[in-house]
Amino acid sequence: MQNNFIKDFVADGELYLKPKGLNFAEAVKETLNELPYNVSISENGAIGYKSSGHVLVDINYMTSSLRKKTDKELINLFQAAYYENPMYAWKWLFFLRDIRGGMGERDTFHRIIKYMADFRPHEMTLFIPYIAEYGRYDDTWVLLDTQLNSIVIKMINAQLQEDIKNYTEDKPISLLAKWLPKRNAESHISRHYARLIIEGLELDDKTYNRMLVKLRKKLNLVETFMCANQWSAIDYNSVPSKANLLYRNAFLKHDPERRQQYLEDLANGKEGVKINASTNFPHDIVHQYVTVDGYGWSYKLKKYDETLEQLWKNQKDTIQSAENIMVIQDGSGSMYQPIDRNSSVQAEEVATALSIYFAERCSGQFNNKFMTFGNRPRFVDISNCQNLKEKIQITLKNTDCSNTNIERVFQLLLDTAVKNNMKQSDLPNTLLMISDMEFDCMTSGRTDKAMFDEFAKEYERYGYKLPRLVFWNICSRTGTIPVRENANGVALVSGYSVNIMNMVLSNELDPYKCLLKQLNTERYQIIEDRFKELEGKSK
Repeated sequence: MQNNFIKDFVADGELYLKPKGLNFAEAVKETLNELPYNVSISENGAIGYKSSGHVLVDINYMTSSLRKKTDKELINLFQAAYYENPMYAWKWLFFLRDIRGGMGERDTFHRIIKYMADFRPHEMTLFIPYIAEYGRYDDTWVLLDTQLNSIVIKMINAQLQEDIKNYTEDKPISLLAKWLPKRNAESHISRHYARLIIEGLELDDKTYNRMLVKLRKKLNLVETFMCANQWSAIDYNSVPSKANLLYRNAFLKHDPERRQQYLEDLANGKEGVKINASTNFPHDIVHQYVTVDGYGWSYKLKKYDETLEQLWKNQKDTIQSAENIMVIQDGSGSMYQPIDRNSSVQAEEVATALSIYFAERCSGQFNNKFMTFGNRPRFVDISNCQNLKEKIQITLKNTDCSNTNIERVFQLLLDTAVKNNMKQSDLPNTLLMISDMEFDCMTSGRTDKAMFDEFAKEYERYGYKLPRLVFWNICSRTGTIPVRENANGVALVSGYSVNIMNMVLSNELDPYKCLLKQLNTERYQIIEDRFKELEGKSK
């Protein structure tokens, strides 16, 4: 037998795979990103990856978990991202804080900028003017305890001069006066910052307080009217998002007729009547509807609340009728824990809120439908619910806190496709998993391999590919990354804001490119421009 095709195959001596064009150092780095060198195990034994291969993706994926990190742990993570790419680290930092277009995280942002004031003071100085634009004026107060104290004082002084000038000319003023702390504030830290600001401005307490009173009166703050018992002076169309949530019962108690009429007009869609809701997280609203029952493994629902219903209906739509996306919500016991040390909100409330939000707004076969899982998957249909309260009730009834068996979910989807002889195009385009990512270990397949890699192989056996996988990390403790790559794409997201839906809906296959696409939007261009200016001056 003449096996000429074999001779031809080995003639050029290529008995090994063709090199990828990497030098040895680059190849070593790539190898370190693979198993077994890059391994992490979830709390329940599932094998995954310690890193995505990009520190920026890793820290972004851990956003919700960063609240519980020590300062040292947090700074080590951000410093690694900074050394990987300083410009993108800065852009991500403002995306992290961005309350209107980003993740809206305050505490983590504060801890990082306080560190950056000492680590890179020249860069931090450059970005101070943009902090209030992406967050609030009081986000800069943490810098008063750093070497950049005088820079912050100058910023405050300049803005006050402009506001006082505009006040005298009966023009609009900034919100600085709203956030300036008072010397007699209840909070110790607020009193501390008030002292530093008053001393920095070289004012006495009396002059400072009188200035605040005049400027705040100009702003028509709802708190000012409440303290003065002037409830009838409150314009409910102008009440901020958080105030609508926090003071809703006070409004009904002290101004029942006007407030009831306002809510009725809202419900009827009366022209010119609106409610501000854009800066509330979905779980902020859901949390007000539930109370933890017993030992923290279940909830009781409170009575129907029209304000909560209207706040929910007026959440901004970041989905725009996306199609063929299936939400898979973790209902396991580990989700019944606070999202941070200072919060009573549990991770399960966040997952419930996001699942309902997404199911309501997506179109196609998964409109008002999603799946929950614990020991076994459950299909949830909220199509016939009349209000948010009912949707929460049905969702919570379909959660199973016994364990975190994601394997059964993927087996169910594969079995459904095989038994019904479905094509790849019949499957969901995207699977959005909202979870703490502490999955159970596999009970079938190779238990020494990354679990989702094994899922992919099982699907391939039957002629399918895994859909695009989006992992929305609510509160992972181990930081295990389930998968690094997938033929139809992977996104690794975290946080509590619906603003990151752009990443969920992205057509990017690579998680790093998916994140960069978000950071390269026009909203963060000014951060890039300022950084490049500074970089140019240093050359």
